[in-house]
Amino acid sequence: MDWYTDLAAIMPPPAETRAAAPQDWAAAEAALNTALPDDFKRYAETWGPAYVGGFLYTCAPAHQNSNVDLVENARYVSDALSTLKSHHPDRYSAAVFPEAGGFLANGRTDNGDFLGWMTRGSDPNAWPAAIWGDEDGAPQVFEGMGFGQMIHGIVAGTLRPEAFPDGLWKATPLDAAQLD
Repeated sequence: MDWYTDLAAIMPPPAETRAAAPQDWAAAEAALNTALPDDFKRYAETWGPAYVGGFLYTCAPAHQNSNVDLVENARYVSDALSTLKSHHPDRYSAAVFPEAGGFLANGRTDNGDFLGWMTRGSDPNAWPAAIWGDEDGAPQVFEGMGFGQMIHGIVAGTLRPEAFPDGLWKATPLDAAQLD
């Protein structure tokens, strides 16, 4: 499956996108001290930070809104999850970025769930996509599936993350709104 072509067919990119410049990606990767997956970069360069299905936000680097700025969101989520882990170690046992193999956020939902990856290994293109529900002690990991495949599955309606409410969307494919 070519997630990109299929996604563009069912959720056309906005006419104008605030695409990240190469230096924005370099700065984000330097700030996070890790390279980022190519499929995520391709998505963000085409759709930008977006509000998908009236429920989830995807991030992009160097955005003026800290809620959808990739680095600010990742730092916020890592701090929040690390705090939960320190107060409730029996419930929150999954690694959190920058821990080895930890969850690194790249988006969020209106319900407080986080989209991201499990940063396993040195090749970010092999990181599995994951969603950490706001009431879950560990993320749902989509083994063998990167961000592009995950977002395509959500938009197409073929992937329903456990953290998402039943009956959230009556019809798919979902649409996306560009975030300013």
